[in-house]
Amino acid sequence: MVALVAVVLFGVAALSVDLGQAFVRQQERQQRADRAALAAGAGANLPAPTSTSTCAYGSRANASDGAVKDAAAYLGATLADGSVTATSLVDCDLTNGEVVYGTLTPSAANPSGSVLTPNPDQVTVVTPHSHVSFGFAPAIGFDGVDVAARATAEIRSPAIDTVPFYAYVGCDFGQQTIQQPNNGHAAGLLLSHPDETNAATLTPTGVNLPLGLQGQTLTLTGGLAGVTDVGFFEAGLSGAGPEPVVVPATSFTAATPLSITLPVPTTVSSVEEVWYVRVKQGGTWSAVTDKKGNLLALPLTIGNPPLTCGQGSNQGNFGTLRIANTLVNSTNDQIAMNIAAGLQHSLAIWVGATSPWQCRDGDIGAVVDKDGTNCVGTDPGMSAQAAQAGFIEGVKGVPGRLARNDGASGCGNPPRNIGGILVNNDTLSCFFTDSSTTVSQVSGPAYSLPGPALSAKIYESPRFALVPVLGEQPGTGNKSYKIVTFRPAFITDQVDSATKATPPTSANGLTVNGTLQSVQVIFLNAAALPTIEGSGQTTTYGGSGPKVLQLVD
Repeated sequence: MVALVAVVLFGVAALSVDLGQAFVRQQERQQRADRAALAAGAGANLPAPTSTSTCAYGSRANASDGAVKDAAAYLGATLADGSVTATSLVDCDLTNGEVVYGTLTPSAANPSGSVLTPNPDQVTVVTPHSHVSFGFAPAIGFDGVDVAARATAEIRSPAIDTVPFYAYVGCDFGQQTIQQPNNGHAAGLLLSHPDETNAATLTPTGVNLPLGLQGQTLTLTGGLAGVTDVGFFEAGLSGAGPEPVVVPATSFTAATPLSITLPVPTTVSSVEEVWYVRVKQGGTWSAVTDKKGNLLALPLTIGNPPLTCGQGSNQGNFGTLRIANTLVNSTNDQIAMNIAAGLQHSLAIWVGATSPWQCRDGDIGAVVDKDGTNCVGTDPGMSAQAAQAGFIEGVKGVPGRLARNDGASGCGNPPRNIGGILVNNDTLSCFFTDSSTTVSQVSGPAYSLPGPALSAKIYESPRFALVPVLGEQPGTGNKSYKIVTFRPAFITDQVDSATKATPPTSANGLTVNGTLQSVQVIFLNAAALPTIEGSGQTTTYGGSGPKVLQLVD
């Protein structure tokens, strides 16, 4: 009896002591895996680079990847039972640890015992196996057990409202007017010979040319019979602009009643601004606008001039996304609700987007009117009514975007009173973490500061949003285009030299004349924004803007 009971006692001891020891070791491994996954996913390591090397479970990472190096550094410094190197974490052997981009799940049918679901926004770390030797369990035939752990970290985007506007490549950095809610009218455009008109017509599609490049040509289309000169006009600020730079008919090539090709004068291509092209016929220049105020002159952008990108174009500086909202019926109310409450569907980048940039429902890769929408409808301009309701007055019981919490400011700036409604008055510079940082340092395509210049509190401001960027400036008509990236934007009119101590201007990005006339924003470099670690409300990573690093498995 003693012998029999002894066997039972040793078995119980094995369960309570040996398995408990294994459990503690496994928990310790899990903590290491969690922290290693967060280390691997931090900074610029995610999204992952493309990998071509493969293992039995799928494509693996490379030893040169930052995520692999950071995971190896953490595991090598914290595991006492063997060295871990970047090479050992990508050798296709799960027993000595591994790093992959995506998630690994058990699979008895797979030789490696796992199958990889690739995802460049995720990194999974598998710790090396650790052998736990048993003290009591050998009495019942068990010498020990191998324990390991795996964890997956993912970058996501904070659940920030995406405003129903678009920018387009070439007009998506720095200080811009994101929209002029006057239905695309060229109000305030001051050109010389403003009242002249003739029978010629131009197709008013915006053209962008590089700064200073010699030998550039421009092709004009429209009704061009009898044109004797082509003029490049500069806009004035408080009065009519200067006389145009003229190219005479003797310099035209391949001239037809419908098309003219001409050289761009050096005096035009060397000045970084927006020019307006008009043609002379019968001794007078073609009209600047039609009777409704829509632009008829052709906008020609040289380089990337600040503040004037798309100025006066017949679709407004930027435009509206035509995205349905089931809470309201009319188009104006839908736009206003999308501004005030945010979009009902999330937006996403069109992966691998290339020209042609137009798309439509049914195209391969197009996702329309559902979560992850990447092919979006556009609409020229925006009505003042929709902008006024969406930003200030509210719609159907939902307060205006900038009137939330009675205009409470994250900066301590007193709210602005617009028509009896208190509107948020945050400035971009008040979120700088350093008093010497300027707006120009965070709003250009190049970023040279050593780290994020903005506080995470900027994400809480209703003036901060993500704006989808399209591959080209949309033309007239309700057409759909591919989203190529997202650009962080902040509603304000602060100048490039503004610092943390700079107070808001009287307008602070909102020009009001009875109703809201324009909304000015500063597009930001994503590197100026901090990564957030936490478990707050997030959405699938949009490819640009702030990142939230989370453990998801």
